[in-house]
Amino acid sequence: MNATETPVEWPCLPGEILCYDYRQGTASPAPTSLKVLQWNVERNYESKAIQDTLLALDADVFVLQEIDIGCRRSQSKDHFKTLCETLGMKGGFVCEFVEIDSPCRSPRDAGGGVHGNAILSKYDIDFNVLPHRHLAFDWDTKGGTVNEPRKGRRFTLVGTVHAPGLPSIVCYCVHLEV
Repeated sequence: MNATETPVEWPCLPGEILCYDYRQGTASPAPTSLKVLQWNVERNYESKAIQDTLLALDADVFVLQEIDIGCRRSQSKDHFKTLCETLGMKGGFVCEFVEIDSPCRSPRDAGGGVHGNAILSKYDIDFNVLPHRHLAFDWDTKGGTVNEPRKGRRFTLVGTVHAPGLPSIVCYCVHLEV
């Protein structure tokens, strides 16, 4: 952020975890297996269709890349909180980037919020963050060259799911640069 930009209150900063728990008080029955779904939801451009699809698939654990919170490109909504609430799940979100609101961005890429990855679970889950040792692209210094100024870096969100009657299951949510 430069001196001419107005600071904004973000729910978390790069490398930090945001958690919500919208599970109901009644425990789910002990499973014999877990249904885990991984999906890059591409900045929640189609948020209603994403919610409807996730509800219909009814997985025990969702591993989701490219979640926006407060970005103008996705109606400035907290898509992570909405997904946790709609699905009735506990979720962890790792912020990867503060998306700088800049005139160089197209409306489809408009910033103004934060962006990252999430894991949602019907069962108890603990979260940790793994920083990547190698960064394929330096978004802090080169993001403006591709019309996406942002501050932050890639992180892996680790979720350890504790479903009754099963061993702990470790899930990794990562978005790699190609």
